[in-house]
Amino acid sequence: MTEFGTEPKTAKGKRIVASRGSVIHEDEKLCTFLRGKNCSGEVSKLMVDLMTLKKPLAVSRKKSVNIYPFQDSTVIERTAKLSNANLVVLGESSKKRKACLVFMRMFNEQLLDALEINITNYQPSSSFKGVEGCGVGAKPLIVFQGAGFSMSDTPLARAKNMFLDMFKGADPKGLSLQGIEHSIVITETEGGKMLFRVYRLEKKRGDSANVPRIEMVEMGPSFDFTLGRERLPDFTLWKASMKKATKTSTTSATLAEGEAPKKKKTNKNISTDGLGRTIGRIHMGRQDYTKLNTVHRKSKFASSSDGPSQKRSRH
Repeated sequence: MTEFGTEPKTAKGKRIVASRGSVIHEDEKLCTFLRGKNCSGEVSKLMVDLMTLKKPLAVSRKKSVNIYPFQDSTVIERTAKLSNANLVVLGESSKKRKACLVFMRMFNEQLLDALEINITNYQPSSSFKGVEGCGVGAKPLIVFQGAGFSMSDTPLARAKNMFLDMFKGADPKGLSLQGIEHSIVITETEGGKMLFRVYRLEKKRGDSANVPRIEMVEMGPSFDFTLGRERLPDFTLWKASMKKATKTSTTSATLAEGEAPKKKKTNKNISTDGLGRTIGRIHMGRQDYTKLNTVHRKSKFASSSDGPSQKRSRH
């Protein structure tokens, strides 16, 4: 039996299940933006601005949907499966909640958790004149200001984890200073209100030739929000989502049924120094120096016990 379902019977099915298992390096997360039945124009503009920050890992559906993620997750799971998305953002407006966004995460085609935020004081990116936007696929610098974000197992800590999954983008092998174009700053204030700001990082000539001087210019979108309803993940599902693989899924797919992956043999006495040279260490028993075979040479001078030496006379 697999963790969520029946055991596949065909070789193709086993490969598909193995490819969906835990991996060492997580794939890029695609996000689907949905509009609720009563989504206002202000919320729709905000979702367009957030899509710009998320592109190219963002898709949207023009048709509005009637989804209630905190009551029934069937519709949202089916919608996310059609677009093969790991993240879902739902925009809604009602008499009680005039402007709100619901951030949802999926795992194994099931709704993992959901977080609702209530939006106020929204300013679109188009209101910031003369500021150039960031490039498509640019990785942002995400900053969280406030003591509540550093605590564990709190609503603010879960919101921080949600925002990191949403905006962190791909995991590059290397990062260049020129590639950091914008920064997302989320600040905690008194009264439970948070500030969401996006700044353009303009690089000016500094004192050093290699390190430029950074100036932050607000580029939008800008809004304030408070935390609303929250759906906590199921413990079993959360534990499975946090599971880390010891090998890649492609390697585990080639293993036979019931065969455990072989652990790589480690060489305990072999290391590498700072110059990249391989250094080996061997262990030897205690040596007996009395049995050590050495070369014995006759002394040049005779010992004093033999008496005075006599010189051979020449005739």
